[in-house]
Amino acid sequence: MKTSLEKLERNVKTDRAFVLILTVFTALLAVSMFIEGFSLMSKDAADFSIQTEADIFGVEETNLYIDEEWNRTIFTNYYLLETEDGVRDYRAAAMIETCRGAAQCTLIAVITVLVYFLFRDCKKMRTPFTRKSVRLLWGIAVLIMAVTLLPELVSMIMTMCIFSYARFEFTPSDFCIVLLGGVFGMIAEVFKYGIALQEDSDSIA
Repeated sequence: MKTSLEKLERNVKTDRAFVLILTVFTALLAVSMFIEGFSLMSKDAADFSIQTEADIFGVEETNLYIDEEWNRTIFTNYYLLETEDGVRDYRAAAMIETCRGAAQCTLIAVITVLVYFLFRDCKKMRTPFTRKSVRLLWGIAVLIMAVTLLPELVSMIMTMCIFSYARFEFTPSDFCIVLLGGVFGMIAEVFKYGIALQEDSDSIA
């Protein structure tokens, strides 16, 4: 029994290290995207252009160029939006896309922090069935849902301010992420039930 517990504790320690690395990576990615967003503001709209090109496999893709240098491959429809003057503002579209990505990375970094605390408390308390674990799981559940909803809200507000109309997209993959958050919420409730059983067992003993 002791050997099995020690093995599990070693596994938890390894998982904590992995989650910590993931947290640092996503946090750095979020910071770099915020910095990129601010750098885009300092450039002139005329410096931005898009081109449709074939990749190495011959598949056509649309790329964004800034000062005639490749910046990114475009996967969103923000670059099709037009201002009230009927002009496509590629700089604004790039800013919206970058801010949306930065918001997602920030939320993912916070989720990994909560996961790290969850593993730490499991090792410290030697059980996952604690009220703090339930709160952490609920926090993870809410943030997973926010990974989809908050970036879309940011995009909608920026689109409204720049292009004067709201744009909100909710894809099937977004629905799956929200559903995943709901699953974590249900797991939190299962943990709450486990705590109640554990407390009843301790009171009888």
